[in-house]
Amino acid sequence: MVVNVAIVGVGLVGSEFIRQVLTTQSKKIAVVAVANSRQMLISSSPLTASWKDELSSGAATKPFTLEAFTSSLAASKASHPTVVLDCTSNETVAAYYPTWIEAGFHVVTPNKKAFSGDLALYKKIKELSSQPGSPLVYHESTVGAGLPVINTLNDLVNTGDKIVKIEGIFSGTLSYIFNNFSTLDTNAKPVKFSEVVTVAKDLGYTGSDNIIAFTTERFPSPLIIQGSGAGAAVTAFGIYSDILKIAERTQH
Repeated sequence: MVVNVAIVGVGLVGSEFIRQVLTTQSKKIAVVAVANSRQMLISSSPLTASWKDELSSGAATKPFTLEAFTSSLAASKASHPTVVLDCTSNETVAAYYPTWIEAGFHVVTPNKKAFSGDLALYKKIKELSSQPGSPLVYHESTVGAGLPVINTLNDLVNTGDKIVKIEGIFSGTLSYIFNNFSTLDTNAKPVKFSEVVTVAKDLGYTGSDNIIAFTTERFPSPLIIQGSGAGAAVTAFGIYSDILKIAERTQH
């Protein structure tokens, strides 16, 4: 069964996710709605590569509000499972997750706000998504972009392993900045901190890896996950993977 995907936030990550879905010609995912902070485009059929033009032209769009976006998706939920993908970093959007779950929508997001902010919001999301038959919530890409950090940690804990410590380099941005601002090469030309930050931004926070080491009772020699922890391509990959998991779990 095809899973419909409605995206809030179509900047670098959201656009890259759509590109990956269209490139792979996925038979399991159909992007049927996109929205930015001003307007939204809702379609009864999968969007094509012309979606940016359609969204910017305004011909088939409507003004965006979270309420209008949610109500417009109600019809699609009747025929296909629907995932709301939040690719913003907006607290107001994150606070809307319980409403989406209660409306029967699955939620996937790289937005950290719901999982590192207000504890009451986090508990509400966990409560609603933990009930039998409730919509699913996946947020692997909130940590380490596309790296399997959360899934690995959950697998360790759920199988009864005991975590001794977690350590590593958790910010690709800071890793890039520190590696390039300070060097052991005495012949290297000094650079300004602001210049290094600018380059890191221009590169999409990519040039260095995240490294996460899990030391547990079963893995006294740490289980290590290493790879690019930022950037649109790998973040979109993590999102894509999460939505495919939902597609597999909602097959009838």
